[in-house]
Amino acid sequence: MSKKDRPTNPDQQTLLWSLQSPVEPEAQKSSSSDAPTMADAILRSPRDNSEVPTLVATTDGPTMVPTPIEQLEVLADRYRVLGILGKGGMGEILRVFDQKFERTLAMKIIHSALLHSPLIKQLFIKEAKSTGLLQHPGTVPVHDFGSLSDGRLYFTMQEIQGITLKEAIQAVHRNGPPADWLTVQNGWSIHRLLDAFERICETMAYAHKLGIMHRDIKPSNFMLGTYGEVLVMDWGIAKILPHGESLFPAANKIRPNVGSVVGTPDYIAPEQARGESVDVSSQSDVFSLGAVLFEIVTGKTIRSGDIDNLMETIHQEPPSLPVSDAFLQSIYERCTTLDPAGRFPDAEALHAELSKWLDGESKRQNALLLVQKAKEHHRSVLQSHRTIKQLNHKIEQCKNEIQKWSPIEDKKRLWQLEDERDSIQRQADYSEINSIEWLHSALNYAPNLSVAHRTLTRIYHAQRQRALLSSDHRQADLMLELMRYHDRGEFETYLSGMGSMTFDTFILSDWILLKFEETQRRLQTVEMGELTQRTTPLSIGSYVIRSIHNPKHQIPFAITRDQPHIQLDHIDTPTLTVDECWIPGGVCVVGSPTEPSNPRRSVHVNCFIMQKHPITNREYLAFLHDLVETDGIERAMQHVPRTNAISESEAVRLYTWNADTKRFTIDPDPQGDCWDLDWPVIMVTGRDAKAYARWYSLQTGNEWRLPTPEEWEKAARGVDERTLPWGSYFEPTWASVRGHREGRVLPSTIYEHPLDCSVYGVQGLAGNVSDFCVDVSNPEQIFTKGGAWAHHPEFIHLAIVRQFKMDYKLEVCGFRLVRTDLNM
Repeated sequence: MSKKDRPTNPDQQTLLWSLQSPVEPEAQKSSSSDAPTMADAILRSPRDNSEVPTLVATTDGPTMVPTPIEQLEVLADRYRVLGILGKGGMGEILRVFDQKFERTLAMKIIHSALLHSPLIKQLFIKEAKSTGLLQHPGTVPVHDFGSLSDGRLYFTMQEIQGITLKEAIQAVHRNGPPADWLTVQNGWSIHRLLDAFERICETMAYAHKLGIMHRDIKPSNFMLGTYGEVLVMDWGIAKILPHGESLFPAANKIRPNVGSVVGTPDYIAPEQARGESVDVSSQSDVFSLGAVLFEIVTGKTIRSGDIDNLMETIHQEPPSLPVSDAFLQSIYERCTTLDPAGRFPDAEALHAELSKWLDGESKRQNALLLVQKAKEHHRSVLQSHRTIKQLNHKIEQCKNEIQKWSPIEDKKRLWQLEDERDSIQRQADYSEINSIEWLHSALNYAPNLSVAHRTLTRIYHAQRQRALLSSDHRQADLMLELMRYHDRGEFETYLSGMGSMTFDTFILSDWILLKFEETQRRLQTVEMGELTQRTTPLSIGSYVIRSIHNPKHQIPFAITRDQPHIQLDHIDTPTLTVDECWIPGGVCVVGSPTEPSNPRRSVHVNCFIMQKHPITNREYLAFLHDLVETDGIERAMQHVPRTNAISESEAVRLYTWNADTKRFTIDPDPQGDCWDLDWPVIMVTGRDAKAYARWYSLQTGNEWRLPTPEEWEKAARGVDERTLPWGSYFEPTWASVRGHREGRVLPSTIYEHPLDCSVYGVQGLAGNVSDFCVDVSNPEQIFTKGGAWAHHPEFIHLAIVRQFKMDYKLEVCGFRLVRTDLNM
């Protein structure tokens, strides 16, 4: 490979090369395009020769083609292959499903072409055992190690989801080093990176104490997991130090020849760059850690990465750390001094100094003891909440089995479960209080102790989440402020109140952005202008994008602290009539923590079209009249609104058939009320509503049906968890409910309450009539959603769902239709 063809980012390649090769002098020049690969050197060596061959530098992978591994292939009678995570010169990493424990793992497996190389097999075994030997939260657990039927070696480990430290550094420094180390860039800050670096040093301290040095420390070998993990990866070229040989007695026989160089040019210590020797020790790792510290602060590496000039640059003093903090500067200088004797003896000493700088060493040990007590209490709180969740599930099951009129003996089991739950909740509350008190005591000893602040922040975050679930917004706001006080970087994005929306569409200028703001107790839109960029930074809140060509085409979305970045995919907009509303597909939250039959949860609802208003008496009469003409009066009579009765023959029909005019008329009902033609139709069954849907589908050429409860709730609540179509404050005059006007309570026409309107334009969801919904898994039941004219406002919540038999009729229930066969 020529110099100009080599990768420009040396951090992507760990080099293992020989600066002196007594066997093949022409291979000394690592930039030669004819240089044999590592695999070539291995394959040329006799299989029965236990001596390690000369290893030659290369950035190319092996030229042999390994035996392909098929998708869903089962390995070792246990692991089903799900895909390939990565490939390397010695093998590849697979995503596999462990059928024994029913979990997904990562499996590293040796190339079949390298099966007969003693060196490769020894190196592979060494990597597996080295990785498995390191049992620390900062290392990846190894679960299994063995060989397949064809002799290929493998080991399995936990699969980590996240990004590398290299990617996080690049994210922070994308626009240059931020002036303020607390400034969040793409979810990260320098302060947060330094917290992660401290945990890396802690892991390396553990490894050095065991007698294992990494030899390839660099940002791309550190993983920052999705759930806060900081992991040191890739121990494949680790070296066993003398004091660790009791754990790994034969390990140092598996190494390159003297003179061979192992590592990555931008990060290795001078003595490591000069070749394999006794001088390469834990202090060489310390130098590399100093190089990583420099990159965290500056966004740059301490060297250029030019392999040809490496022997010159290793003798040059590393650049100074551009900080005014003398303590941190001294830590960096002691890491990167050219003379190993001047460095920290190992990562443990480095971690101690770094922790002193981050947290303050004064009284730190006493504070850590208090933190440990607090963590014990907090662990018991987490376990208690898991138990409470299980008990709540049992309680709901028990409630479903018991009727209100059931005897006391049947209810004792329910009471016992409730008492047990309440007792555990009290214990959890006391433990959480104790945990908080211990942490505050720790901060009295060490006010800057990050672990205490971090644990407090997590406790307050959990309390805030519980408060939000119970709609206790005052408590949630208080917990947010306590989080702000104690957070040291982990929740910077969460606390910043900022996020973004990315809209993948062809023409951005066709859409305008609006934000929902509460005005006079209602959420109303405020225009923010046309979309000008695919990714728009936005603060926490509820938004909608609306088409400038058709205001009925609009897509609501919410930027939340838990989900600050939203991706909206391009959707083809349908053709709508004046009485149709479009509900785009996507994820929304339905249900409520206070509704056992409809618990809060996230669901994906496909896009559909819903009728703007419920079906009126006028529309229902048209259906009956058409039935008379096509199927006769007897068939039409089966679907006329009627009272509930012991039998259908005794039910009083609420539309009157006029034999002379051959039309139905609406006379005063048994209470003397005359139904308006533009009232929603009531006193019909779920079967009547389905019959209307079939008829209407034939009339329009579209397939109309009753909505599911989830579809109805999304149409009513949008995606921001509002409890009512216009927000979360109930004003009776905005909907047809009890108290919306003076006098006797009756239904309203569908046009009387335009403010009872959802973000999608659907009207009459909080009042007038509840709507029928259907669940395909329960075809003999009808469900009702929404408020009605006879309901009290304080009992109306759009998450409530009620269930009745399919033939039951209610004076507060009507129906509207939806369709999913969209006309684009």
